[in-house]
Amino acid sequence: MELTGNNKFQNFSGYLNNLRINFISSQSFQIIFLLCIKVLFQIIILYSGYRWLSADDYCRTVKSYEWFQNPVINSGVWLTPHFWINGFVMIFVKDLFAAALLVNVLFSSATVIYLYKTILLCFDKKNAFFSTLIFCLFPFQVWMSISGLPESVFFFFIIAGIYYFIKWKFFGEKNIYLLLSALSFALSNGFRYEGWLFSGVLVLLVLIDLLKEKRVTRKIIVNFMISLISFTTIIWWLIQNYIDHHNVFFFAEETTKIFKEFNTAGFFQRLVQYPTFIFFIAPLTTFFALKTSFETLKSPGITPVKMFLLFNILELSLLILQGILGTGGTNMISRYIVINAILFIPFAVQQAFEFRKIVAVAFIGMILIINIIWSFYYPQPFREDTFEVGKLLNDFEKKNYIKENGKIYFEEVTGYYDVFAVQALSNNPSKFILGNFPEIKTIEKKNKKNKKQKSEDELNIIELKKLSRKAEH
Repeated sequence: MELTGNNKFQNFSGYLNNLRINFISSQSFQIIFLLCIKVLFQIIILYSGYRWLSADDYCRTVKSYEWFQNPVINSGVWLTPHFWINGFVMIFVKDLFAAALLVNVLFSSATVIYLYKTILLCFDKKNAFFSTLIFCLFPFQVWMSISGLPESVFFFFIIAGIYYFIKWKFFGEKNIYLLLSALSFALSNGFRYEGWLFSGVLVLLVLIDLLKEKRVTRKIIVNFMISLISFTTIIWWLIQNYIDHHNVFFFAEETTKIFKEFNTAGFFQRLVQYPTFIFFIAPLTTFFALKTSFETLKSPGITPVKMFLLFNILELSLLILQGILGTGGTNMISRYIVINAILFIPFAVQQAFEFRKIVAVAFIGMILIINIIWSFYYPQPFREDTFEVGKLLNDFEKKNYIKENGKIYFEEVTGYYDVFAVQALSNNPSKFILGNFPEIKTIEKKNKKNKKQKSEDELNIIELKKLSRKAEH
């Protein structure tokens, strides 16, 4: 009896040991585990009460719905491909909040695979696993991956672009990989303007062969021409701005006007704002990445790790230059540099591995615990009553309280952007009529021959009030 018990224990121990060995040796096993952790944590954050980050999330969702209702290729201050993807998903997912959310969940999950594989090429399997695990629990990444913002799509294409570049540069120099890299960066340009800077870095790093060859060769010219594919979407955007607004830099001028209104930062603040933001959103990983980053830059030769770092450092340098020239925000929770903070993570993990094993385990464990706790301290974009109004209107719509041709009247107040959340949560932004109603009604009354007759708009407002009372009872 005792021997049987010992055999069962030994078999179980052997099973656990085999499982541990398979987990350590199998990339697929590790990636599946990381994806499960990521998705599970996103679900937990959502059910804890997270409801996106800002008015931008909801405004972009409304814009996506408008594109879904009337698909057009146009330009503006915001890059429009994000609306196209969301609008396409809205064909199949009728809940606007869920559609925008699903886009980010899918792209952020795909990013896990590319990030793991990129770090594996540059470092090793242990670093790839722990760096990607930190990425999965990194608060700003978590919030954006379940938001209505375009960052998760942008992160996916940037990291895919770096992955294919490393594959091209150090694993056979097959042009197909350089082409895929250029296409990835070209697609990133359609979601965040920072992608334009990464495209510039791609071209610079492709031309680094000039330092070795000391002359222009046919191979360098071909590689250079392929890398310029990353600029095609930038050229399209400039042309589209000219077609729509007769000004190729319309988007830039309008963005500068916005920042001029809110930004009074001096030269020094513009110089240090982005590096400061990185320390603000990822203090531990950024600080501990400094030493290994410096050593990597100082080391001789061109290595995968150095190229990985140069993408981050050069893009950040261009971003700082852009800030000095007068563009870019100064909000302490800046979304511009989240990608930079992510790209510093493997250098912090590499630094941890240089410590004694017990210190390394404690350090990585501390980062993970801090990230998990911090992820629950997400900002609330609006007051609770804003969400309740959106839900109430959604409920009215489902119960057919609002007629098919009925309208919802919402008075806009300067500086308040609750309307976007209410529109998105109502699930039917097309029913909204916005404006300053006292002014509108004054104009209406002047145009009415019979001033005692109530306008159709006034009758609809009264009807909506009656429906509200009916719903309460």
